[in-house]
Amino acid sequence: MKKMLLTLLVICAAISLSQAQIVITEIMYNPPESGTDSLEYIELYNVSNASVNMEGWSMFGVEYVFPAFTLAPGKYVVLSKNAAALQSVLGVSTTQWTNGALTNSPGETIKVLNAAGATIDEVTYVNAAPW
Repeated sequence: MKKMLLTLLVICAAISLSQAQIVITEIMYNPPESGTDSLEYIELYNVSNASVNMEGWSMFGVEYVFPAFTLAPGKYVVLSKNAAALQSVLGVSTTQWTNGALTNSPGETIKVLNAAGATIDEVTYVNAAPW
């Protein structure tokens, strides 16, 4: 029985570690434009050496559920409030989130959730050091 529990624990840890390879690397919550904050974005990065199937994963803080999507190792995906605006101003191709916006006040928590709803990465942003 102990051996079976240990094996199950190792399998769960391995699954958890493999999914924890997606990290939030950038958040633009208060872009230097006036008005609509259409240049808001969140950047995710695959830090692992393996592709990660993100189908069914979602975001907390803004609304978005990933369709059939795989993030290759060492690659980024950028989610934005307004994909056309970000492409026009910064020349960056992004995926537009479904609904919501980032608060311009510090203290909001952003999360990446896997298809089972488990937190893969999270950050609460502030506008003071050492953040």
